Amino acid sequence: MRDPLTRRGFAGAVAFSTLAGRASAGAIASVEETAQPGKELWADVPGLGRVIDAHSHLNHHSRPNWADSDRKLIEAADKLGIDQLCCSILTPRRPASIEGFRECNRWVAEAMKRYSGRVLGYCYVNPGHQREAIDEIRRSIDDGFIGIKLYNEYRSTDPVVFPVIELAISLGVPILHHAGHSHFFVPEQPHLSDGGHLAELARRYPEAKLICAHICGEETGNGRSRRCGARQPFRSISVAALPMTA
Repeated sequence: MRDPLTRRGFAGAVAFSTLAGRASAGAIASVEETAQPGKELWADVPGLGRVIDAHSHLNHHSRPNWADSDRKLIEAADKLGIDQLCCSILTPRRPASIEGFRECNRWVAEAMKRYSGRVLGYCYVNPGHQREAIDEIRRSIDDGFIGIKLYNEYRSTDPVVFPVIELAISLGVPILHHAGHSHFFVPEQPHLSDGGHLAELARRYPEAKLICAHICGEETGNGRSRRCGARQPFRSISVAALPMTA
């Protein structure tokens, strides 16, 4: 029987060697040379190296205050002792168009330069535009992105998603997949995946490095994620969650 997950154990797990392995040597060096003021928050975690937020977002540039909001994100990371943030930008409306997700990834690439060593990029794509999505992922990984971001254009078990998962496996990069669970239909997210869908995907592709985002939010989603995860563990689970309200 496995020992229960403790705060220390979880913090150690999310040091996230998979993501760190994709970061460039220059990015790692720049982080190690600059101690974050919030590092004392992690002082009681034995053996912890860099602290990496594996699930964060930068702001779409249609927002008038996007630059200030991005700066505040970095400042918050400083206060919390977070060395690096794995970020994506999503289109305001979904499903994302080809130009929409390309534009988002261009802005993430700019942020990776602007906050060198702090921001690591997820390439966001809509799998429905299969050829363009595959090309965008290959190009972005070649340009230094560390993984792939999938949202709710399709459920994780839809066959249209499989080529993206297979590409991620061949490239050796993780997939952060949006997830949630609601007691009512969410019109804005008709293809929302929950923990069960992600567990089914993990069973189909056990070699995939899947990150289940949000633990699916509400209590029912949390329990479903834990039960499914016990049968087919995810590589990682993002615990960030906000309550869904009517």
